[in-house]
Amino acid sequence: MRLCIGGSDSGKAGGRLPAFQIGKKAMISITTQNVRMQMRAYIDSVALNIALETGLFWQLAERPQTAAEIAQALDIPLYRSGAWLDMLAGLGYLRRKGDRYAPSDATSGAILEAFSVETWMHLAEEERYRFPFGVDLAQHMRHPLSVWAGQSRMPHDYLRSIAEDAGFARRFTHMLYELHLSLADAVAATLDLRNVERIMDLGGGSGVISLAILREKPGASAVVIDHPHVCAAGRAIVAGRPEGTRLTFLPGDFTHDDLPEGYDLALECDVGVYSETIFRRVWGALKPGGRLVIIDEFPTSLREDDAQQRRYAFYRAMTDFPVADHMRTSIAQVQAMLARAGFRLSVERSLPDGMVIIQGTK
Repeated sequence: MRLCIGGSDSGKAGGRLPAFQIGKKAMISITTQNVRMQMRAYIDSVALNIALETGLFWQLAERPQTAAEIAQALDIPLYRSGAWLDMLAGLGYLRRKGDRYAPSDATSGAILEAFSVETWMHLAEEERYRFPFGVDLAQHMRHPLSVWAGQSRMPHDYLRSIAEDAGFARRFTHMLYELHLSLADAVAATLDLRNVERIMDLGGGSGVISLAILREKPGASAVVIDHPHVCAAGRAIVAGRPEGTRLTFLPGDFTHDDLPEGYDLALECDVGVYSETIFRRVWGALKPGGRLVIIDEFPTSLREDDAQQRRYAFYRAMTDFPVADHMRTSIAQVQAMLARAGFRLSVERSLPDGMVIIQGTK
């Protein structure tokens, strides 16, 4: 996600590379100094991620502390604690008053008030798993398969972790619940819920999207189909919520297992698993006139204009086995699968944070 350490640079500090154009945007100039800073961007990223994974910002929000106090609390050498805190202060995440550090106002709004410490810890943990892909990348990117194979490393497999570690599944499910709360409200406000009584939420995790819909549609009920560990975590999240009494969890793998039938609406939100075979099975589970609603972060702009998609494609190209294109599945590709599976297509709609709704009707 992530950026400069001190020291003099050789060459012309103010030197410039040729300006270039990004899509239809204005010309952007790159200075030699900016290049040197970007080469060290991983340092800023690491400083931020360990602050999130250790819960540093929350400790300092409870009580501003000195570098010595943080060193003792986290059991790290004092000289590292001071350099780390100064780094975070220089990036704007902390403010310093005397010898004590506290979260900046920006950190309070963008981090502390956005998600819980547990969610931020899990997000930082996932970034830590990905980080080693860049080790000796100039050498290992020659490997014909994944760079992980070139490094003799095994990449973190979150699906395996969910299956083998109920604690990881709980943290992962709660993280997605928090991340999708605002999205869920937007989905529920956008969808036409007339004639919707029974909902099937495929890979629905905590059921956060279904819960929002059930609040909008008091007479409806929903079932989430997901891994048993995820279902257990979801049940704990919805326990005690009034609309939770109309939400059930069915352990299973919707990509392979038989699906229950007779549903008015099937949901697939931020799952990213698409195939004509799956869509045909969903088609069979729906009532006549039933809809499959897919919500995902589909690319919606030209490749050269979409930094997030470029970042995604670069990481996948380095770490996945060879495929023709490492960009996310496009709207047109998903719609083509839906059409071949027998669905009538609806016009897609945009949601906040780059998410898009695609609908198919039986």
